[in-house]
This record gives sequence, C-alpha cells and structure tokens, in this order.
Amino acid sequence: MMRAVKCGRGEGLNQMTEKSFLGIFSYFGYTEANRILQETENHDSNFLRRLSANKTSPVVKEHCSTFKEFQDRFINKNYALDTNIGLAFRGQASEAWPLESSLFRLWTKLKMADNCGTSMKLDRFMSRTQDLAKKHLNPNWQNLQPDDGYLMTVLQHYTRISPLLDWTLNVKYALYFAFANAPADKSENVTIYIADIGKVNKLALDTVNNEGRYNIKTILDLNLDAVKWAGIWAFFRPAHFGDIRFAIQEGVFAYQAAPIDLDEHLSKYNSKTGTNCAMPGTLWIVTLPVSERPAVMDDLVANHITGEKLFAGWDEIGRDIVSKYTDEIIKDLFGIPSATFEQIRG
Repeated sequence: MMRAVKCGRGEGLNQMTEKSFLGIFSYFGYTEANRILQETENHDSNFLRRLSANKTSPVVKEHCSTFKEFQDRFINKNYALDTNIGLAFRGQASEAWPLESSLFRLWTKLKMADNCGTSMKLDRFMSRTQDLAKKHLNPNWQNLQPDDGYLMTVLQHYTRISPLLDWTLNVKYALYFAFANAPADKSENVTIYIADIGKVNKLALDTVNNEGRYNIKTILDLNLDAVKWAGIWAFFRPAHFGDIRFAIQEGVFAYQAAPIDLDEHLSKYNSKTGTNCAMPGTLWIVTLPVSERPAVMDDLVANHITGEKLFAGWDEIGRDIVSKYTDEIIKDLFGIPSATFEQIRG
C-alpha cells in the first residue's frame, strides 16, 4: 500500500486566490517528494523509472494475464518507502476508452469545427462557466472562488463537464475504479494507466519554453495559463480543495489542453529531437482481464477499499454543484441548440 503524502493546509478555502494554482503540481509542504518528482532522469527515484530504464518509447504497453502478475510487477516489489512518489494512476473499465477529458469527448462527438483554435475554445468555456457560476451559484463568491483551477477541479470531481481527467496517487484505488464497473462496453480487459507526473510535466515545461512566450524554470513553476496557451497536457493538484472525498481518493488531475488523448500526445513528441521530446516510460498502459474481477475486489475489500470509503459524503460546495450546476450552468453551457454553446463552439 502506498504511503500517505504529506499535504500542507496553507490557505483557508475563503482565502483562495489564483496564486494557489500557479504551482501546477506540488507535494505541498514535502520538499523531499518535490525533489524526487523532478529527478526524471534518475532511474532509482521511483519504481516506474526503474522499470523504464531500458525502454525507448514514451508509451509502454503491457498485458498482465492475472491479478497476481500485476501485483508482482507493479505493487508487491515496488511499494516500499517512497518508490511511488511522482506517479499517478487511473483505472478504466474498458481498454477501448481513450485518455480524454469529458469536454474534449463532447467536442469530438459533436464534430466541433476547430476554426478558432483549442486555446480560444478553452478560454470561452472557462469564461462562460465563470460567468454562469457567478450568476447562478454564488453571486458574492462567498464559497466558490474566481479561480479557473479551483472551478475546473470542482466541476470534474462532481462529474460535471471539464477539461480535466481524474487520477489518483494510489494504485489500488485505480484498480477499484477499473474493476468496480467492469465489464464495460463488452470489453474483455480493463486498463490501468500509470503516468510519471514529472516526465509529463517536463514535456509541458519544455514545450512551453520552446514556444518563446514563457521562460519557466522548473516543473514546480509551471502554470495553467502556459499549459493552455501551448496546447499540451499536464498534471496539476489543488493546494486546498476542502473536500473529504478528494482527500480520501488521493486525487490528482490531468489537464487536457490538446485536442488528442494523452497516449497520442506523448507519441506525437516521440519523434522530436532536442529538449522538446517525451521521455521513455512517461506513460505505462497495463491491461488485465475482466475475469480477474473477483480476485481484485476480494483483495480490495481485505484492504478496506470499498465504494463506501472512496465515495464519502459530499461537502456543502459539492451539493451546491450537483443541485445547481446540473440544472443551471451545464444546461446553459451545453444545451443543444443554444446560443451559448455556439459561442463556445466558435
């Protein structure tokens, strides 16, 4: 089982500002973990980098025929001390599903014309969401702060449309999310994604700096505006979300600002030369048979990992989001046909 990550409490919820999200990903208050996060070329800094030492592709695909094989390969021998620092995990019930946010899936499904550019469409989405949040949810901003990062986090965590993708710092939680709803779409396999956060964000940092508009020193200084402007993927983690479910799930988010899924995004940069190149073993895609579900779920229950634990009660803001965003904001944004949606669509 992975160790708990220390997380500084920092600012109170009502004192949240955009500064809270300027450091796009950090182990807040944990200097040693932040050092490990940045050691992307040190093969001993976490277990995935050790497994990737002899790999050449940024995306590595493997199949484990049994849960025990997966445990031996990715859990039992590797979860000592801090060997999981800098890694994010995501479980999906179907291997056919792409690594793509709900917002980009919507755009793809509706075949949105890309005549105004991805960055501009994201700007429109966030601007309209902010306007509607201010109008419908809390006009005085007494709860929800005017902060894009925070707003996207709330939208995603409470299953609203957003450009974010949910991940966790705990591999066993990823197993739960993969197998709890399996099988899906008649898929014979589930997928566990393991991403090296440092390597993903290092690619984002290099891409941003190579574009010439920004000069950001480290991945700890990377910000959401730069990521959106460059049209790339990056991981980010709210400094203080104020939500018990998010804390229990050890949540982290991948921000999609590129019109392709993460697998394709990393593969796109495989042929690049110089510093703007995805590093080997940035993303591992591991499939397991759905038939292993009984063994997986029994192991999770034995480790007290259940739906009741992972989906604890929602906080006050969460209840507001579900009751008001669903009927007011999301309907206004994505009601079809609607002038608002056409504005976002460009």
